[in-house]
Amino acid sequence: SLGAGGELTKSSLLSSDSIYYPGGGIAVQYMAALGKVTFARLARKAGKYWMVVFGGEFVERPVEKLQEASVEWPQAFARLSVPPEVLIENLGSNHLYTVAGGYVDCLVEFCSMMGIEAKVLGR
Repeated sequence: SLGAGGELTKSSLLSSDSIYYPGGGIAVQYMAALGKVTFARLARKAGKYWMVVFGGEFVERPVEKLQEASVEWPQAFARLSVPPEVLIENLGSNHLYTVAGGYVDCLVEFCSMMGIEAKVLGR
């Protein structure tokens, strides 16, 4: 939610949209912390696991930009290390895991230990 001076407070609990979530409930609204992040997605094709991994950073944007999305959901503005076209061609899903910090190399090592193909994008 917005504070009295227009700043975004740390987090808020909002009622879920009854159009998309007729069962009700709440959503947690917040802006992700700024800084370096690692994105990944574990997927499976023909019974074999693979993981796409890439870096980026969460950046600051005007609070008004939240009105262009679902303001009741957690938000982040990201600058990716990979062009959107490459991401779309290689993602394999519509959801990502994201963690603060630079962990691309750690995830590649994990995949190697587990016998999972790692597709690193943006290097």
